[in-house]
Amino acid sequence: MAFGGRCLLWRMPEAFSYDGTPMLPNYTIAFAALALAQAGSEIAPLRTAPIEKFTVTAGFRDWAPTVMTGTTIIGGNSSNRGGLFAVDAAAGKLKWAFRPAGTASGSPFVATAPAVSGGLAIVPMGNTLVAVTIATGREAWRGPATAVSAAVAAADGVAFVLGEEPSFHALDSATGREKWAAPFPRRGSCQSVPV
Repeated sequence: MAFGGRCLLWRMPEAFSYDGTPMLPNYTIAFAALALAQAGSEIAPLRTAPIEKFTVTAGFRDWAPTVMTGTTIIGGNSSNRGGLFAVDAAAGKLKWAFRPAGTASGSPFVATAPAVSGGLAIVPMGNTLVAVTIATGREAWRGPATAVSAAVAAADGVAFVLGEEPSFHALDSATGREKWAAPFPRRGSCQSVPV
């Protein structure tokens, strides 16, 4: 389907909020098409079906949200034995798998996407904040115990996360040393990126 000389990317016929009320009835989503149109680019319709380039079997099927840095996709396992995994997107191969012992919950499950800072993937693993080197898959440092399903944000060499005790932590991304902590009222888990 085309509109204004551009092809329709996708259509969301109806979206519902948690209480079941419609949020976007009959709304057409075409943000990418509009952005490209503003830049003077055309979007060509898909002429062939997508082709799967590679399949990575890490021994489980439950992936947590992932992040991509360069040609490396980093994601974790939210069930089973847990762990963090790096996939080389160019080669289609598993680069490394990391399953630390001694996390706060006992299982190194990963429920949120890692934050990337200075060659490190920083993510709560089993409610323990862990930094892993992207190049080697080795542990660089451990931080405080985190809230259940806490997400990490990183910017300008600082990682931010909600702790298990009701405090919001700012840590040096390279070393894991705490820069500051501020009291943060408990209202459930921090599932969105904090910054």
